[in-house]
Amino acid sequence: MLDGKRDGLREHLTAKKIGTGVYYPAGLYDNPVYRGRLSQKRKAFPETGKACEEVLSLPVHPLVSENNIEYIMDAIQSFFKK
Repeated sequence: MLDGKRDGLREHLTAKKIGTGVYYPAGLYDNPVYRGRLSQKRKAFPETGKACEEVLSLPVHPLVSENNIEYIMDAIQSFFKK
């Protein structure tokens, strides 16, 4: 897992012109639509909270060239070697 390094990794990749995405920055229990409907607090969903803090989507799909995938992998490795 990223252990709190997601935002730093995201900044690092952005500096290298690699797009990323954080699609679920908050769990459903934080969404105003569900307030009053979900009686549980965030601590009742520890894996959801962890995912909201750590998941980072990378541009890896069938249309990304092998060279670009290697560039992305090298950029990620260089971040963790610092």
